[in-house]
Amino acid sequence: MKSALIRAATQLKGDIDLSEQTDDDPIGLRNEDKADDERSIKRAARRCLADKTNHRMRSVLAFSDDLSRRALFSLMGRQWNTCLDLSLSTTQLREVAEMATPAELEAMMTEEERELWNGLPEEFSAYRACYRPDVFGLRWSLGRTIASKYPFLPHLRQERSPLLAEARVRRADCVLKLQADEIEIVIWSPKVASVEQLPPFTH
Repeated sequence: MKSALIRAATQLKGDIDLSEQTDDDPIGLRNEDKADDERSIKRAARRCLADKTNHRMRSVLAFSDDLSRRALFSLMGRQWNTCLDLSLSTTQLREVAEMATPAELEAMMTEEERELWNGLPEEFSAYRACYRPDVFGLRWSLGRTIASKYPFLPHLRQERSPLLAEARVRRADCVLKLQADEIEIVIWSPKVASVEQLPPFTH
């Protein structure tokens, strides 16, 4: 599975030599600082579990004043896949990300996700299928086909016709997250290049 995802992430760029990548810590913290951060992250994560809603990211961001910047982004990354609806947190997430250093953004990703992120081209296209108010959302896909299925999932489906947006994104301006066997691209401020209408859902 991992090798298949690496190939998918690097198709646009061509072959790369992953053996040249290092396991260097992108954050550059002392061991004792890392240990303190890890304990704080785990305590915060346990408290976030109490939020049983689809808007758990609100609970994550509530720790903004209690965690170091690195720890906050690490917590965001670990909880990302449990946050089904970011609509109530999008503005705050953008504000937090705008002030982030590259190392803090990398803290959102696991080692596997960073490896895949490193394999992306410097600039590439990403796709998001949704309904009109959500065109500038944070969650994007690498492929049109993958993106196009999301508006038709039972919990997202609406009667009107969905839209398919294409954005150009710099690798440095995004984060990569793994959702099951798919790659999700998190774009904080998407530059939408085009929008087309998809056929409506048919019963």
